[in-house]
Amino acid sequence: MGGTAIFTKSHFPFHTPTPLLQHIEAATISLNLPNLDPIIIASIYVPVTSDPLLFTLDLESIMQLVSNIIMCSDFNAYHQVSKCSKNRQRGNQLLKYANQTDLDIIAPTTPQDLVTTQRPR
Repeated sequence: MGGTAIFTKSHFPFHTPTPLLQHIEAATISLNLPNLDPIIIASIYVPVTSDPLLFTLDLESIMQLVSNIIMCSDFNAYHQVSKCSKNRQRGNQLLKYANQTDLDIIAPTTPQDLVTTQRPR
């Protein structure tokens, strides 16, 4: 197991509500800022050896924590939407899940780019 981590300043009010997961590794924090709904930030790693169809069950468990969520991840999910040369089963499953749950996928357009928004619709 590789593990994940999230760093935060100690003055942010947060707690770590990570559910029991079967197919992915994750660390989550819930930021509870004044006058705002809680926001979950999740650091996720999907091992190459995990089931390419069942990993979304764990994503759903994390999504059930709150309605506002940011997932930062190495999904090991290759798809042309994220500028990979080929579509793989996990990439197809992630794109399907993102479309079903109205999630935006943000990925580099090339390995040298920092971040660009990709809307897979």
